Amino acid sequence: MGTAAGKNVQESRDDITPGRVLVNGGALALRTVAARAGTAIADASALPANSVSFCYANAAFSPGYEATILDVGGLGGDGYRVQYAASYSDGGKRLKFRTLNADNGYWGGWTSVITNYGGSVDYLDGARYYATKPEFWQGGGAFAHQYVNGTAPFFVGGYTIAQGNSVYLPIVKGTSVTSGFGYGASVSFGILRSGNADFGSAVVQIIGDSGDGAIYSFDAKGTFNAPARLYSGGGISAAGDIVSDGGNMRAGGYVACGANVVAGAGVFESGGNVRVYSTNNPPPKVAYTPAESDYRYNLKNSAVLGGSGWEKDNSTGVIKQWGVATRAANSTRITFPTAFPNGCTNVQMLMHGGLPLLQAVASPMPTMRREVIKMGYVYRPKTGAFYSELLEADYRAAGTWPGFFVRVSDDDYRNLMEGVSQGKIIVPNKQCYPVLQERPAPTRDELIAEAEEKRRDLIESALQSVSVIQLKQMNGRSLTEKEVARLNDVLDYIDAVEVTDTDTAPDIHWPELAA
Repeated sequence: MGTAAGKNVQESRDDITPGRVLVNGGALALRTVAARAGTAIADASALPANSVSFCYANAAFSPGYEATILDVGGLGGDGYRVQYAASYSDGGKRLKFRTLNADNGYWGGWTSVITNYGGSVDYLDGARYYATKPEFWQGGGAFAHQYVNGTAPFFVGGYTIAQGNSVYLPIVKGTSVTSGFGYGASVSFGILRSGNADFGSAVVQIIGDSGDGAIYSFDAKGTFNAPARLYSGGGISAAGDIVSDGGNMRAGGYVACGANVVAGAGVFESGGNVRVYSTNNPPPKVAYTPAESDYRYNLKNSAVLGGSGWEKDNSTGVIKQWGVATRAANSTRITFPTAFPNGCTNVQMLMHGGLPLLQAVASPMPTMRREVIKMGYVYRPKTGAFYSELLEADYRAAGTWPGFFVRVSDDDYRNLMEGVSQGKIIVPNKQCYPVLQERPAPTRDELIAEAEEKRRDLIESALQSVSVIQLKQMNGRSLTEKEVARLNDVLDYIDAVEVTDTDTAPDIHWPELAA
């Protein structure tokens, strides 16, 4: 047939003329060869280019299983090639590929392809969501089996940390940000390993782009740790003890306990202001001075000392009052420092230094009498207290007259009281005599402390406002929509108060609770 017959076959491996027969040299062809250890072709890399061949798992550089290998070449056929390996024994459930770089003559490693039968990859990126089959829950079963059953819809297993190295290992994490405001935040769930001989702690963490954040954790023994307060719309139940390590435990409603309520410091009511005692826990017995005993238990006299003041004898009920009155006209109304509960039986008044001096006594006296009253005061530098010399005998009888004091003239006393009314303070000078001084501006720490106290008061008041709602909910009663809305408003308000920055005190804009 001569050369005419050659025109009906492919003249080169790149010849794609229609109707020509493919040549088995450069075109894709079926092969009967196979790569297998101990044979002429013992290496998968030695399989022919542009062919369909077979490879045993024991061949060098095999995909790791018995497979049919499709070899496709380009740019000459032999230099730049791709091998696709489909598994044989399981019906093609596994698929891998690798490439040959003609520039250096080396084959790359095999890369697995995820199929609908699953597989292993280094990581997934860019997916919109992850979903599992609804008819099966991987790893489901008893709690006791969860460590030995190393499967789950999402599973991280077998990681080892070095001794003495504390590290947090996040398992699930998500970040988000609010458009126009920022406030980027990350929330994660993971395990904290201390590097010591313990099981670690499960952790839920939130951290903002500013570095502010919180960590909630619980260990294998069930101890739960929260960095701030825990709020409950209902009850907080515990089969064991609820323990506060040095802090306060507060409740806007009732604290119900079937056993003992144990406090290391004390049990208080009225927002923490009143100590609760009982017959089993009486007030501590300590030694008080007579003045301290009178102050604490009101067993003797009570008084308000000053230029205008009063003293009450608790054993007889007699009240003595005194003061300085300025006459504005022929008729001047005088207001006593405190009200007589039953009536005034005696009033004494005289002129002194151009000012009328007034003393009133609620005790039966047969007639009105006039006498010269010596108005004088003594000052105790140690406590900053003033004592009226009119009542010296009563103070001495009560054992409260100061041991060391300096006498103060009436004019100086009035000037001192006027200065106090203008916001100044009284301090002793080097000679221990009382003088006026401008009240020092509060320090930054004092301003912050006052703001923190106000924060506690605001939260306490808010909780008290919904104590009845909380009590109903704790006893299983249904709440109205209005009560639920009110409870949510209060919780939102408390959250806002909690995050208010007190470092800016006194320029703090506290949130307001809707009426």
